[in-house]
Amino acid sequence: MHLFMPCEEAARLTSEERDHPLPWSRKVILRIHLVFCAHCRACCRKLAILSCIAARAGETVLARLPVGAGDRDVTLSSEARERIKRALDCANPRK
Repeated sequence: MHLFMPCEEAARLTSEERDHPLPWSRKVILRIHLVFCAHCRACCRKLAILSCIAARAGETVLARLPVGAGDRDVTLSSEARERIKRALDCANPRK
């Protein structure tokens, strides 16, 4: 088992981990990588923020749809897109 993981693999696993649990060996190697890689830690935090925003946006959109309409594709309104953009800008302030 290698303890070094390239950033590309760390990004893929971080995303994959949101969908299903990783095997313990991959999880340990990912955590070790995140301890040493500030860039990947920042990406991991941003992915978590995006996941939360997407979940909240989805809940809001689905709550406003008529019963049974959740099975169709839904696009975000311009207001919703702007709220998400503002939330992301707040989460990642520019220097």
